[in-house]
Amino acid sequence: MNHLDTYDSSIDRPGCVTVYALLAWLGATSYICGALFLAAISLSDPDAAFGLIFA
Repeated sequence: MNHLDTYDSSIDRPGCVTVYALLAWLGATSYICGALFLAAISLSDPDAAFGLIFA
């Protein structure tokens, strides 16, 4: 039974790594999109951008 438990955990671990990698990728993507969004606003209206950042 112990052997089966270790076998199951070894199968599970790559799935967890995949989930964490996906979450990290989503976080980075949303962060980059947010930064680009703020950059676009700051180019067109700097006062509004500072209001968003420091609100």
